Formats: sequence, structure tokens, C-alpha cells
Amino acid sequence: MEKDWLELARISRIFFSEEDPHKLLDSVMKQSLMVLGAERATVFMYGSDATGGGTKRQLQSVVAIGVQGDPIIVDISNSLAGYCFSSQQAYYSNDVQTDSRFNPAIDQKTGYTTKNVLCVPIGHNVGVLQILNSAKGKFDEEDLEKARLFAFFAATALDQASKLNSLKMLKEGLTKYQQDHVCMRGGELESSNEYLAELYNKLEHVSESDANILVEGLAGTGKKVLAEKIHCLSRRKDGPLISINCAMLTELAFELELLGHFPLAEQSSFRFHSKLQIADGGTLILNEVDELSPNSQALLLKILREYKVDRLQGSEQRAKVDFRLVTTSHKNLKQLVEDKKFREDLYYRLNVIQIQMPTLDERLDDIEALSQDILSRLKHRFSHYRAKQFDKDCFAYLKKLKWPGNIRQLQNRIESALIHSGPRNDLRSIDFGDSWNEDKLQKSNVVEFKKDDKQKDLNYLLELSSFKEAKKQFEFDFVEQALELCAGNKTKAAKMIGLSREALRKILLQRDERVFLFDEKKAA
Repeated sequence: MEKDWLELARISRIFFSEEDPHKLLDSVMKQSLMVLGAERATVFMYGSDATGGGTKRQLQSVVAIGVQGDPIIVDISNSLAGYCFSSQQAYYSNDVQTDSRFNPAIDQKTGYTTKNVLCVPIGHNVGVLQILNSAKGKFDEEDLEKARLFAFFAATALDQASKLNSLKMLKEGLTKYQQDHVCMRGGELESSNEYLAELYNKLEHVSESDANILVEGLAGTGKKVLAEKIHCLSRRKDGPLISINCAMLTELAFELELLGHFPLAEQSSFRFHSKLQIADGGTLILNEVDELSPNSQALLLKILREYKVDRLQGSEQRAKVDFRLVTTSHKNLKQLVEDKKFREDLYYRLNVIQIQMPTLDERLDDIEALSQDILSRLKHRFSHYRAKQFDKDCFAYLKKLKWPGNIRQLQNRIESALIHSGPRNDLRSIDFGDSWNEDKLQKSNVVEFKKDDKQKDLNYLLELSSFKEAKKQFEFDFVEQALELCAGNKTKAAKMIGLSREALRKILLQRDERVFLFDEKKAA
């Protein structure tokens, strides 16, 4: 008994010291032949071959020890291996020439004489491990139990090969997507802001290094766009670009995203792709890293110290992963460190190169270029906006407004203006609505207008065909303004303007229906 355990331990060490799944499968075959004292071993995988009007179910050899030439293909309905696969039962036959399940055509094709055979299913409807011609002259129950163990190792090897192939395809798909939608979607970064202009001039040089970069700035200042640009300018641009929003993840979800670990044994049938493995050779962006819990910070620090993850889920083998880390934060991490809310040792690992993104109010001269870029992307997404252009007075008007939501707020304003402009192809200042700015909201929740602003809004409503339509448009605008001031919170917006939440919801449904009908009409 002790000898058997020692033999099992030796075989296990051989198998799990091999990282390459294909070499692992080859090792399984060689060890099975040695332990069972047989002449040949073959691993068959299930497949199908479309012939004529039907589908022929087949098994094809993926690894065969002692066999030369082309892969062996056997019919599931007419072979010993096929019977094992169909029944999912392990068995042995010591006189195959009298066994009705034996197909002599395979021996005739290979020039080999099969005397006895042992077959064990691999996994569940995955394949079959077949051992031929025992040196003892026959197989027995002990051989069958040993073969089951080898079939388990073979299943492990095939599962690893499947995961690696899936991971490879996923990386290739992500790389193609980023090339088509990230790196190719924008031109050079430009700014009239002195600080940003200097940063953009140095960005290519900064991107060439592999140093960790921390991008800080208020929400909507363009941190994520800058992080993606760093990847597109780097030597890793042809590698994967993986982005994770830390603010959206629990501690457990963050661990699963990064490492792909299974939290419970009973969940081992579920497969997760480790984002660190996918990011190997590319860039990993962690957005809103300031939102990480203390435990998640500790995990990230450990990863950065080792840059190692499990090569495959459930494996004890670990390997270095090569990625460039870019993190973003809408809070001042240094202040969080001083307040004992962020690990100091992690902060210094993230903050090798620090970039601070200015607010839109600090770069008002960039509004025209930013607005044109935003409009261009919206026109690309929505074909019925292709003819839309800014009126000559729009940019002067936009520069006078306050932008607490920064570039994201500007994008929302432009998208909303496209809808309010209706059938007109020119976007005017009235489409943006001066009353939508938070600085116009008084403590009494009454919106204050200048005389000229009132006249502009009146002219806008007079352009509509009837009093009923103008009244309805005013309703939509007033509700949208309230929502904007309440950051999209419908309950607060309804309370502020004296409506029930249900009444507000009905107005929004009417608005959405009108936009939908307008879009349908334009498309037709």
C-alpha cells in the first residue's frame, strides 16, 4: 500500500511540474504506458464530421504514444473507444477479436494487431483514454483503477489547453477591439492650457516607460481617456488594454476580476478569466482606485510586489505577468494617506509618475476643440445627426457657463442640445439652455433669468408650431433642468419643482417617446 502511495506521489509531481498542457498530456500517456505495462496509449477527443445530409459522430486522437502517421479517427457507433464514450463506462476487454464492439478496420489501417484493450472516459463527454496490449497478456480491475487516475490527469491537461486557448482568443479579441475603437478613434491631444500642453508634449516619452502612472482629477476631467492614450502611445499598444472600475466592485468581485479565483470549492465548475492574465503584455487600468477597501488595497499591493498570479485557476503554479499599471483617482490619494484611509506603501507604488487633470473651468479655451470632438463622435454614433453643426455664437456662450461636471457635463449638454435642436442643422445657444446651469439656481429653487435670456427662450418657443407644443416643450425642458440640478435623482427633482415622482416619470416617458418618434421619422 505504501508503495502505491509513493508511486502516486511520484506521478503527481511529474504531471504538475509541467506547465505546458500539451506536454502534460504527452506525459500522461507515457506514464500510463509505464505503470500499466502496455504497448500503446491514445487520447481521443469527441468531434463531428458533416457528411452529406447528416452528421457523423467521431472520436479523433489528439495524442497517441506508439503510433505513427495521421491522427486516428473512429466512429462512435462502431468501435471500442466509441462504446466507452457513449456509455461513459470504463471497461477492459482481454479478447477483442471475439468482442462485437471491436472494429478490425482500424487495425487494418494502422497495421497493428490489437489483443486486449482498456478504455476509460475522460471528463463528461470530453473523450476517451485507450490503452492497448498489456505486457501481462491481459488487463484487470487494478489496471482499470489506475487508468481512471490517468484519465483524470488527461482531463486536467485538456481543460488547461481549453482555458489557454480561450484566454488567447479573448486577448486577441480585446486587442482588435481596442485598436478599432480606442487607439484609432482620436487624433493628437491638444490644449490651450499651458499645463496640459506641456503634458501632452511629454506624453509619448512618458508612455514609453513601464513606470506606474497615477492620474488624479475630479470626475469628468478625462482621466480614463488620458489613461487609454498612454497605452496607445506605448510599446504595448499592440497588446491588450484591460480596464477595471474599482468603485463598482466588492472585495470578492475585485479578487475575482484580478485573479480569477474560485471562492468556494462547490463553485469550481464556474470559470473566471483572470484580468491580470489577460493584461499580460499590455496595460491594466484601475479606475477610481481610491474606492478600494483596505483588504483590496492589501491584495493589490501583494500583486504589485510579486507581479505573479496562478497560471491557471486551481493550479499551485504561479508565473510572472508582464503588464503596465495606470490608475486613476477622483480624490487626492496623498490626503487619503494622511487621513489613514489609503495605504502609504501602496500609494508610493502607484505614484511613480503623477498626472493631475485640470477642471474644464480651468481650460475654457479648450471648449471649442472639445465640443467639436464630442459632436464628431456623436455624429458617428447616430447617423441622423450627421448634418448638425455649431452656430458661430455657441462657443462664446459655452465659455460663459459653469462646468462643475467638467468634460462629461459638456458631453451631456451637447447630446441634449442635439435633441432640443429638433429638425434644425445648426446648434444654437438656446438649445443648451442657460437655465440648466447650477449657478443660476437660487436657494429658493427659483431660476433667475436676465431679460435677454428670457427673450431668447421665448423666441425658441415661438419657433414651435402651436401653444400646445410650446407648453409641452417647456415642460420637458423644465423637468430636464431639475434633473440636471439634482444629478439625475428623480425623487429630489420631483420634490424641488413640486411634482410627485409618478408625474415626473410620465413627463419623462412622453419626452422619450417624442425623441423616439423624431429619430424614427429622420431615419425614414
